[in-house]
Amino acid sequence: MKMNKQMKTILPLAVLAGFAVTAHAAVVITPVGATTTAVPLSGRPIGNTIDGSGLTDPGTPGNILDDTHSVNTNADLFLGSGASGHEFVFDLGGTYTVDSVHLWNISYISGAVNRGLKTVDLTFSTDGGFNYNTLVAASEYDDFGNFAMSSTTGPGVAETKTFTAVAGVTHIKFTDSTNHGPAYTGIGEIRFGGDPIPEPSTTALLGLGGLALILRRRK
Repeated sequence: MKMNKQMKTILPLAVLAGFAVTAHAAVVITPVGATTTAVPLSGRPIGNTIDGSGLTDPGTPGNILDDTHSVNTNADLFLGSGASGHEFVFDLGGTYTVDSVHLWNISYISGAVNRGLKTVDLTFSTDGGFNYNTLVAASEYDDFGNFAMSSTTGPGVAETKTFTAVAGVTHIKFTDSTNHGPAYTGIGEIRFGGDPIPEPSTTALLGLGGLALILRRRK
């Protein structure tokens, strides 16, 4: 059966529209929730790691990865007792393909920068936080990161560590393997990198809307 001229035009445009609605720009993901099994010291809860407190933007406006984290002892960081074996769970607030961690390690706090994270075991949930799996090679999730210790003379900066992209992620869990010292565990701020995954219905509507506009212009 032969296609008419209009159908010959629509089909390739539909394919292009499909590509257009499934392509996404990489984003910096700010978690909407955070929990930990580490017991926080007074005034230093885990929520401080995702609320932007302590961040200052001396670089490109709107690029949070340029931000530095203040040198502070209380209100803008997390500090918990014990040096390892804690779990940190971050709720991404949606479904993403993730491929990186952006960590501002604990800044100078009474000279104790060795309280920052060094390595973590990395696991992912794709079902809303009910189950967690590695989903990447052992060499990436086991003792992941090897994050640097922060400076003892100035504010903390973001350190980015990448891993093989994992699709459909809703929550990310750290189990800290080691930190830079023996007594406490601290984090300044944390974000993740990746791409948002739209709902199938949204993708379909965007595609249909794009085709409708194309056909209307051709009339």
